[in-house]
Amino acid sequence: MTDEQDEINSTMRAILVNWLVGVQVKFRLQPETLYLCVNIIDRYLSKARIPRRRLQLLGVTSLFVACKYEEIYPLEAKDCVYLTNRLYNRQEVLDMENEIVNPSLNMD
Repeated sequence: MTDEQDEINSTMRAILVNWLVGVQVKFRLQPETLYLCVNIIDRYLSKARIPRRRLQLLGVTSLFVACKYEEIYPLEAKDCVYLTNRLYNRQEVLDMENEIVNPSLNMD
C-alpha cells in the first residue's frame, strides 16, 4: 500500500477500519463481512492510487460489496449514503463499486 499511495498512510487506514468496526456492530453484520471488507480495501489500495477525500467512499463501498457476498440481507446503496452522512451520493457509491469489481477498466 505505501508504495502506491501518496496521500494515505497506515494511520488513516486504521481510522477507517475502526469506523467500519463500529458500522459492523451497528448493523449487526457478520464478522466475515468485515474481514472481507478490509481485504477488499487493502487489495484496492495496493493497486490503485486514491485521494484522501475518497478513502471513506472506498471503505463504505467495500463494505457494500462484502455484504453482497456474506449477508442474507445486504446493505443498500442508500445505507452507504446514510453512513457517510451524505458526504457521497448514491451514484458515487455505485461508481466506486464498479471501480472495485472491474479494476481492469480503471487501472492502467
